[in-house]
Amino acid sequence: SIHRSKGLEFPVCFVSDLARRFNKSDESKKLIFSDKHSIGIKLRDVPGLESQKSGTGNVVINTPFRSGLSEIEAKYALEEEIRILYVAITRARDRLYLTSCYKGDFAKLFAKCFMYGKFECFSECNDYLTMLLSCVCTDICAKPFADKAGAFFESTDSALSNDLECEIFSVGELNNKASEYLLENDCQENENSSQYKIDAELLQKVENE
Repeated sequence: SIHRSKGLEFPVCFVSDLARRFNKSDESKKLIFSDKHSIGIKLRDVPGLESQKSGTGNVVINTPFRSGLSEIEAKYALEEEIRILYVAITRARDRLYLTSCYKGDFAKLFAKCFMYGKFECFSECNDYLTMLLSCVCTDICAKPFADKAGAFFESTDSALSNDLECEIFSVGELNNKASEYLLENDCQENENSSQYKIDAELLQKVENE
C-alpha cells in the first residue's frame, strides 16, 4: 500500500486510478465525531413531515455545529489525501508514471482545473487527477490536455517542463498499444506462459472499458 511504502524507494513507480473520487462518506453521516471539536449531529426525524430527499421519507434537519464540523473534517480529509499523494509520487528514483481513465467531458475538466490552479482552490478537488492537473495546467507539459480540451494554451516558465511528459490515449489507441506490445513480445505465440495470460487479461479489460 502507499502507507506501507513510506520511506522506501523504487526505480520505477506507477500511481494509477487517479480519477477515483475521494471517499467523503464521513462528511454526510448524521453524526460526526471530532477528537478536537466534540460531536455534531443532525436532529431526529420530525414526525408528520415528509421529504422526497430523505431515505426514510421523514425530514432530517442539519445543525450549524454539525455543518461546521463537516467542513472541518473535509479539510482534514483533503490534507490527508495530499499527504498520501505526496508519499506515492516521491517513491520513484528514476521514473514515475501517473495514469488515469477519465470518461467525462474533458473540456469541462480542463477548464475546471485551470480555474482551480489559477485561484489555488485545491480544496474543491475531488480526486487526484483534478488536483494534479490544477497544479500543472499552465505548464508546457500540459499542452496535450489543452489540445484535447480544445482550449487556448499559453504556458508559463516552469522547472517542471524538462521533467514531465504528458500523453493522452483513447480506449482504441490504448487497445492498439496493448496489441502491439503483445506482438512485439511474442506473447501470442506462447499462450501457456503466465506473461501471456496477464497481458491477455489486461487487453480484455481495456476492450471492455
